Amino acid sequence: MISHAVGLLLLIGLALVWGEPLPAMADLGWGLAAGLAGTVGVAALNRGLAVGRMGVVAPVSAVLAAALPALFGMFMEGLPGTRTFIGFSLAVAGIWLAAGTGTATMARPGLGLALLAGCGFGVFFILLHRAGARAVFWPLVAARIGSLVVVLPIVYSQGPLVQTKRWPLVV
Repeated sequence: MISHAVGLLLLIGLALVWGEPLPAMADLGWGLAAGLAGTVGVAALNRGLAVGRMGVVAPVSAVLAAALPALFGMFMEGLPGTRTFIGFSLAVAGIWLAAGTGTATMARPGLGLALLAGCGFGVFFILLHRAGARAVFWPLVAARIGSLVVVLPIVYSQGPLVQTKRWPLVV
C-alpha cells in the first residue's frame, strides 16, 4: 500500500513537472480500469509464485501478458509480421520446456494463477493503450488510483499497518 501511495505521488509530480494537460475523462476511466486489472495481475502472480512452481508461473504469466495485447492488436489492426510470430513461438516453446522439467505432474494451483496474472497484465496493457497517446502520466495516475481502491480495503482489513515491535528491523 505504501509503494502504491508513493508511486501515486511521484506520478502526479511527474505529470505536473512535464506540464502534461489533463486528458479527457474517458481516458482517465481507461486508466482507472487498467489499474484494477493490473492489481488482479499482481495479486495472482504473487500468490501463484507462493503456491506454484516459479518455472511455470513466471513464464506463463509473462507470455500471456504479451500475447493478449498482440492478439487484441491483430483483431483491431491486422496481423503482425513474421518476426513477431517467431518470437511468440519461441516463447511458447520456452514455457513448454520450463514447465516440462522435473516431475511429471505440474503444480495446478500455480498454473491457474499464472493464467489469471497474465490476463490481468495483458488487460492492463490493452486498457492503458486505450487511454490515449497524448497523455502518459495522468492515465498512470488514474491506474494507480484504481489499484489503491483495491489495495486499501485489503490492507486495512488485515489489522494495524505498522507493527511497532518489528519496526527496528525495517530501519
